[in-house]
Amino acid sequence: MVLILRGKRLGFSLKEISDYLSLYDADPQHVAQNERLLKLVTLRIGKLEQQRAAVEEMLAELYEYKRHAEAKLAHKAAGTAAGAATAGGASSTATADTADASATAKPVTQSAARTETSVVGPSRTRPRR
Repeated sequence: MVLILRGKRLGFSLKEISDYLSLYDADPQHVAQNERLLKLVTLRIGKLEQQRAAVEEMLAELYEYKRHAEAKLAHKAAGTAAGAATAGGASSTATADTADASATAKPVTQSAARTETSVVGPSRTRPRR
């Protein structure tokens, strides 16, 4: 039962777990069982690595959109405060500043997000123990 629960926790299907367990009695040296385990684990690691890469890419893009929105809101708040201080005399300046901020604070594309490693940090190459 412990092996079944461990297999499910690690993402293996019940069929994969059943196939693995059925090899126990078939080979007293457990060579076939260990070969099957190696194959299943290798495939699972590959799938999880792909998922991790996709999640890291999505996080990088989301962080970039977050920074973009924060910059826009900060710029808008600064423009509103400046406009209130001059009683409307800076409205044309605020419009020009907003256009400048739009040109410099656009979100990056997915390909640019992939190259930005500082957003989510470096990925681990070895699993934790």
